[in-house]
Amino acid sequence: MKKLLFLLIFITALQFTFGQVDTKYYPKGDAFNQVEYIKSNPEAKITKQFAPFDIQKLIDEDNLTEGLDVLFRFGKGFDTKITLDDGVWMNVDNGQLWSMGFQSEGAFSINFIFDGFFLS
Repeated sequence: MKKLLFLLIFITALQFTFGQVDTKYYPKGDAFNQVEYIKSNPEAKITKQFAPFDIQKLIDEDNLTEGLDVLFRFGKGFDTKITLDDGVWMNVDNGQLWSMGFQSEGAFSINFIFDGFFLS
């Protein structure tokens, strides 16, 4: 029983050890400097403004489907096409940084669903 418990704890600990994915390598070990650069330049020079919409109309539609077997509405979807040419590229110490702002009047949050997204 002790061996089984030890094995379970070992496997769980091993899972947490390899659970993080390293996404960027900084040869000089200056990752914190890159974060400071991003924090010191927070404003995007280009902003995509989404069209306003009538929230009350959506609430009324949701009230009509209350009690029915209908999926919960998470938010209002907007189809848009944004490419890397739409934003601004900035040179940083170890490469380039792409920047673009997004705004939706009255929104509590903005979420993105990517389609056809590829990073080399």
